[in-house]
Order: sequence, then structure tokens, then C-alpha cells
Amino acid sequence: MKNLLLTFIIGCTSYSVLAQDANIPNSLQKLLDTDFFTQYDEIRQRAHTSVKAFKKLSAEENYSEEDLEIVKDAYMASAEKFNAILVGVKNDLLNKRSRKMLIRFPDAYSSKLEKELDYANEYYEQTFRKEIARVTNGEILGLSFMELLPVVIKGVKIAIQVINKFKAEVRKYNDAMLQQHLVEKYKFQEWEKLL
Repeated sequence: MKNLLLTFIIGCTSYSVLAQDANIPNSLQKLLDTDFFTQYDEIRQRAHTSVKAFKKLSAEENYSEEDLEIVKDAYMASAEKFNAILVGVKNDLLNKRSRKMLIRFPDAYSSKLEKELDYANEYYEQTFRKEIARVTNGEILGLSFMELLPVVIKGVKIAIQVINKFKAEVRKYNDAMLQQHLVEKYKFQEWEKLL
């Protein structure tokens, strides 16, 4: 009986997750398939790879607790900067006035996101990459994002075109939908979750 109940619960949960993915609007899927989000995800994966490599090396080396905390804090602060960009995009898509502005003035919105990405990248370079290289004596340099940024920035304009093309559908987006499919999917994970 317990096995039957457990199978039923797992089946319902799996169906619920699949139903949620099936319910993602076509316009949102097209938006998430743009270079902005695919390259942003690559940036995120590179940061995660650097953290995992550092954690593996730190298990073998005898780094001080202070150095471990410095690298962790540098990563978490960098992650906050990148995650704030995602939350900003989500809020802009939900806010009627912001949505109109980004559709009417795509170059201005693109420029704004470019500055935010440049700032987040510069912060990442000057904190996390600098500290991870210092602590590991150059064994781990942290993966750079520099060559990805131009592609991400070009992707903003394409993403805005998708939003413009599907503006009636975009108005129907809600906070929970964007939180799940945009923010949660693309956010930089917390230090503790990266194993």
C-alpha cells in the first residue's frame, strides 16, 4: 500500500512539473531561447564551474578559513549582481510602463542592460576572479566572461524584438511564471548548493 501511495505521489508530482513546462507561453519560450538567455546561462555555468573547481581543490589544500570566506563572499557578492539583472528584467516585463518603454526605446533599454552586465562582470573580475587566483596561487583563475558579453548584449535587442512581436501575450505574464522560468532557471546558485 505504501509503495502504491508513493508511486501515486511521484506520478502526480511529475505530471505537475510537466504540466507547468507545457503551460509556458510560446513567447516566453522564444524569449528564453534568445542569445541573451543562452549566453547568460553560459556565464552562469562558467561561474559555477569555477566554484566547484575551487571547492574540490580546497578539500585537498590547506587554505585558511579566512581565505575560504573571502572567495565565498566574493562569489556570492558577484552572484547577487548578476541575479539582480534577472530580477530587473522580470520586473520590467511585469510593469506595464517599463514594458512600453523597452518596446518603444529598445536601444536605451539595451544600453541600460549593457551597463548592468558590464558592471556585474567588472565586479566579478575584480573580486571573485582576483581572489580565487590569489588563494590558489593561480591554479584556478576563474573562467572569464569577456568574450560572451558582446553576444549577450546583442541578444538583448533580439529579446526585445521577441517581446515586441508577442506584446499581447507578454502582458499576460505573471510573477510566479517569470520567477520560475526566468529567475530561478538562470540565477547564479548559492555557494552551498554548488557541489
